[in-house]
Amino acid sequence: MPAPVQFLKRSPESVTLLMRLGRTLVFALIFICFCGCIKAGPDYQSGSGAAVAPGLYVNQEPLRPEKSEKTPYTDSWWTGLNNPELNALVEEALANNPDIRAAAARVLEYRAVLAQARAGLFPSVSLSGEGSWSEATSTSSTPVLTSQGISYVRRERDVHSTSLDLTAAASYELDLWGRIARSNEAARADLLAVEENARTVAQTIAAETVSAYLEIENLRRRIAITQESIEDFKRNLSFIQRRYEGGIASVLDLRQARRLLAQAESLLPPLRRDMKAKAAALAVLAGKYPNLEFTRKIPKDYYKALPPVPPGLPSDLLLRRPDVRQAEAGLQAASARIGVARAARFPSISLTGALGTSSPDLEDLFSPENRFWNLAAGLLAPIYDAGELKAAEEAARARFAREEAAYAKTVLSAFAEVESALAAQKEQREYRELLLKLVEESAATRETAQSRYEQGLSTYLDVLDAQQALYSAQQTLVNSELAIYLNRVTLYRALGGGWPASEKKPKGSESKQE
Repeated sequence: MPAPVQFLKRSPESVTLLMRLGRTLVFALIFICFCGCIKAGPDYQSGSGAAVAPGLYVNQEPLRPEKSEKTPYTDSWWTGLNNPELNALVEEALANNPDIRAAAARVLEYRAVLAQARAGLFPSVSLSGEGSWSEATSTSSTPVLTSQGISYVRRERDVHSTSLDLTAAASYELDLWGRIARSNEAARADLLAVEENARTVAQTIAAETVSAYLEIENLRRRIAITQESIEDFKRNLSFIQRRYEGGIASVLDLRQARRLLAQAESLLPPLRRDMKAKAAALAVLAGKYPNLEFTRKIPKDYYKALPPVPPGLPSDLLLRRPDVRQAEAGLQAASARIGVARAARFPSISLTGALGTSSPDLEDLFSPENRFWNLAAGLLAPIYDAGELKAAEEAARARFAREEAAYAKTVLSAFAEVESALAAQKEQREYRELLLKLVEESAATRETAQSRYEQGLSTYLDVLDAQQALYSAQQTLVNSELAIYLNRVTLYRALGGGWPASEKKPKGSESKQE
């Protein structure tokens, strides 16, 4: 072992040196803890740049004093539509949809990225080993005195050489200005954004599944109405055919009856095509091969009144929306990266150390005399970079301003979606009530026109107009009911979830339309 090192290990001066080294390490640890409290860049303020919202939504009923308690909310908002078949489809889509699985895998990816960022807060330790072995043949001549004089004997021997080294090295960067801490903060915000994005994807899939199901039910109802109209037109054509053959009806009446029947029959193929396309899309949402078939008959009272929206919904309910939380997480990550760029402009200090042993013989590898160690500190300070680091910080601040504007837009758009959905409820219900009256009057008008025609008091054109008006009103009514359901889906999605019924319904209210 070299003499200086042996002197340090065995002489009294080595004890003094070790004590000084210990004090230096203590002061270094205190300095590290102090510097760990310093973070370059701004600290994120929640809700930065967001619009100030009123306490309650404008387009809703105010909260009555006797109903001032908080209403519990649920994320399974589709159960509020009271359709077991639909509930099963949504649960299947949430379990099997490929987009949801991809979003979940992305969450796992960013969790690993966060673990990578957190690793910078701790020292890194590595172990390296090196060994060598060599063999050579040595030849020598030895003089030997014999009776014949001096002769030389040639000798050969094998020479072996071994060398073994084991070294444990550690390195640690002092986070003087919070660069690593800010990077960790940004990684956590990125993970939060990805998690909220996964929730957004799940809510989107649920909303698309519900919408596709409702649109299929709408198309099935319209097909049923069209088929009923075709049967009526066939009966009318048969009636006109008999009157024509009896010389009572004109050939124009016969032609008009045939035209109306052909027109009604031509409406069926596009409706069936659209229904099959929606069924295929619904199957894909559920992660299945697109071969869904709907064989269940639609009851006459297929439209069910939706549960009322509780009065006094607080505007901060919007914070449940995952896209709003995702936008804020992106803003938080951008704020943290300002600190990362800011800290890069200041000096950095790294500590490195090594402890190892080296020996030409394996049995002496771990002998105290063969050990060695070293400790070093390095300083890296930017002096001149042509403004690169400053520009990087300015770019980070610009990205924060961009994320701030995007967050404000997301919040405003979310409020607009909620207010629009709330405002549309009343008009849609009133529109449906008027359509119900229109369908009722149209049916009565058709019966009257048919009776007057059979009595010879009016032309067949009056019957045609009455029939077309009736079936047009029925189709419009079905579409308005779909719009009511889709508006509720939009409201649920805009609020980031649903709510249970806040009041018990009186008996007999189940049949009452909303």
